[in-house]
Amino acid sequence: GMDVLEEQPSLRSLCWKLLLNYIPTDNTDWETHIDQKRAEYNELKQKYLVSITKKKKKAIDHPLSNNSDWEGYFKDNQIMKDIEKDLKRTRNELPFFTNKSRANKKETNLDVLKRILLIFAKKYPDICYVQGLNEILATIYYCFSLDENPYFFLELEADSFFCFEHLVTKTKDIYIQSNDSGPTGIKTRLNYVKYLLHLLDYEMTCHFKNNSIEISTIAFRWFTIYFAQEFSITGAMKIYDYILIQEDLYYTLTLLCLSALKIKREALMSKDLGEVMTALQIFDDKDIAEMITKNHELDSDLRLVQEKLDYNGFINSSYNHE
Repeated sequence: GMDVLEEQPSLRSLCWKLLLNYIPTDNTDWETHIDQKRAEYNELKQKYLVSITKKKKKAIDHPLSNNSDWEGYFKDNQIMKDIEKDLKRTRNELPFFTNKSRANKKETNLDVLKRILLIFAKKYPDICYVQGLNEILATIYYCFSLDENPYFFLELEADSFFCFEHLVTKTKDIYIQSNDSGPTGIKTRLNYVKYLLHLLDYEMTCHFKNNSIEISTIAFRWFTIYFAQEFSITGAMKIYDYILIQEDLYYTLTLLCLSALKIKREALMSKDLGEVMTALQIFDDKDIAEMITKNHELDSDLRLVQEKLDYNGFINSSYNHE
C-alpha cells in the first residue's frame, strides 16, 4: 500500500502528521489545533531567536543567510557552525533546498531548516545539535513541501518543527552524548545489533571480527538518522512511511540494521575488503522493499529466540560488557 502515498503527496503529508502526533486522532477541530501549534512556534521563535528587524540592526552576513530577518543569539557560536556545515551538505542533488521558500521569498528552504534546528538546539540543550539531524528534518520538511494544500505548504516551518521534535525526542536517548554508554545510549543500542547478528548469523559476525570491521561504526549512521542518507529523498520518504507506522521505534531500527546487513550478505562475506566497504556504503532505492520484507522475516526468527531477546537482559549480560 506504500505506492498510494507516493502518488498522493498530500495524503502522505497528512499521514505523517497523524503518525507524528501533530494532528489529533479524535475528531476535534484539526484547524484550531494546528493554528494553536503554529502560534506556539511563533512564541518559540520570539523566545529563542532575536529578530534583527526589532533591533533595527543591519544583518550580519552568514554563509547561509544574508537577508533573513531572524538570527540567533548564536553569533559565531559552535552550534551555529555545526548546523551550517551539515546544512551545506543536505541533499545537494536537489535544487529544492537552495531554492527560495514559498512562504517567504527573502530566504531559502535551507534558511528555514537552520532556524528550526537552532530553535530545537535551544529547547533541548541536552541534545543540542547532533550531526545528521539535518537529514531527518530535511526528509520531513520535503515531504510536507509536496502537499498541494496551501494551508500546509505555506506553513512548512512550524509543522516540520513539531513533527521533527516528536520523532527525535521519541528516541532522545541515542542523541544525548552523556548517555552514550548508558543502558539506552547509542553504544548499547549498537552493541545489541551486534549481539543479535551474532545470534542470527554467527558466520557473518566471525567474518567481520577477522577483518576488523566494526559494524557499530557503520550502523551508527543508519540508526541515528533512520537510514535517510542511504537513499534518494524519494527512497528516504518510503523508508519513513514504514518506520513511522511502527510501535517500537528502537526495535524497528535494530531490525532494519540487521536487514541491511542480511540483504547485502553475499558482498559482505567477500574476502575483498573494498567490496565489503562499498556494499555497506552504497544502497539503492530498490533495496528498500527487500529490507522491509527481510524485517518481517527477522522479526519471526527473533521471536523464536525470545528468551535471549529481552533487551534489559542483554544490557546486563556479559556480551554488552565485552
